[in-house]
Amino acid sequence: MSFAQASAPACSISTDPEFGRTVEKAVPIGGGAAVIAGRQRRYLDALRGPQGQPLQLGQRTTTQTPTAIIDIYPVSYEGGETFKLHLNSYRFGTPQAPQGLTCTQPLSRALGPPPVEALVAAQEMGSLGIEQGSTQWFSPVPLTDGTTTRALVFDYFRMLAAMSRAASAAGRRINGAVPRPSVVVVANPLTCGATTVPASEIDVLNGPQEQPLQKNPTLSSGPQLANTLTGATLQAGAVGGMFLVPILGPNQVVRIRYGAAPDCPAEMPKEYRLSIQAEPAKLVTSPSPKLPAGNTEVDAAVFVQAVIDLEGNFQRPLYMAGPESLREAATAAIKEWRATPARMNGEAVTQVVTLRVEFAR
Repeated sequence: MSFAQASAPACSISTDPEFGRTVEKAVPIGGGAAVIAGRQRRYLDALRGPQGQPLQLGQRTTTQTPTAIIDIYPVSYEGGETFKLHLNSYRFGTPQAPQGLTCTQPLSRALGPPPVEALVAAQEMGSLGIEQGSTQWFSPVPLTDGTTTRALVFDYFRMLAAMSRAASAAGRRINGAVPRPSVVVVANPLTCGATTVPASEIDVLNGPQEQPLQKNPTLSSGPQLANTLTGATLQAGAVGGMFLVPILGPNQVVRIRYGAAPDCPAEMPKEYRLSIQAEPAKLVTSPSPKLPAGNTEVDAAVFVQAVIDLEGNFQRPLYMAGPESLREAATAAIKEWRATPARMNGEAVTQVVTLRVEFAR
C-alpha cells in the first residue's frame, strides 16, 4: 500500500564510499525472497553512471552471511571501470545510490515500500487490541451459511481486546505474557430439539488445493474456551479452534465437521464450509506534509509501517527508513490520514500497511 505525492526527480547519494561495494555494506533493498526480483530490478533500472550513462550488468552471483543472502552484480558504464554492486534483499533501509552513480528518480519512489514485516505487524495488531480493548468491546466476525451463524472469528486484535476489556473491568491491566499471534474460530453446535451436537473438527483450508492452514489445531470448549475469550458470549456446546496466524485472509475456507447426531434429521449437513471474504483498506485522505523549514533532504520521503484500525485511523506508526531528520514529522503526518477499514465478511478488521510519506517542498 503506497501513498505518495509527486516531486521533482532527485537522487540521494550515500556518503559512505563502501556503501553497496562490500558484502558488509550491501544496499538494503528489503522485501524478502518473494519479491526480490522485482525490487532489485526497479532499483537497478533507476541507477545511472555519473553523467547519466546506462548501466551494464554482468552475471549475478550470491554469497551468504549469517543473516542474509547477498546478490552481487558486476556493474559498468561507458567511460567507467567495472565494480561489484552488492544488494541485500533481506534488510530494508533508506534507499540511496552508491558513490560514483546517480539515478533517474528518487530511489524511495523507484523501490516503493517493502512488504509488511509479519512478526512486527502481528505484535502491533495485538498491542492495539490491548490499548483499544480496555475501553470498548469488539464483536467477533460472524461466519454464516446464508441464514444461520455457524461460527465466530476472533482475530488476534479481537482476542487481545477481549482480554484487555476483562482485565480493565477487574481493575487491572494486562502486563507480561500474552498469547502468541493467533486466531480463534468458534464453531456453534448443531441443535436438534433438546439435543446439542458440538463440532468435532475445525479446519482452515488454503487456496484451490485446500491445504490445511495448520495440522491438528488445538480445540477447546467450556471453561477453557471461556478463559481464552474472556467476556465473549458463546453458545453452550461451542468449540474453539486456535490457528497460529494473526488474522484470516482471502482464498481461505473454514470447514466445520460434526460427529454422530442420532436425534437430527438424516438430511441435516454434518459439514459446513464457510468462505472468508476479505476486502483491503482503501485510502480516503492523505494530507501531504510540508517539508520543515530549513530541511534540505534530496529524497524527502520516509517509509512507515502502521495499523489501520476498525475506524480507518492510522495507528501505532513505526519508522522503517528514510531521512532521520523527517522521522518524527512523517509519523505525525500519517495520524491525520484516513482510510476505509479492511473488512472480513463485511465486518471491519485491522490491517497493517507500509506507507511512503513524501514531503511537499
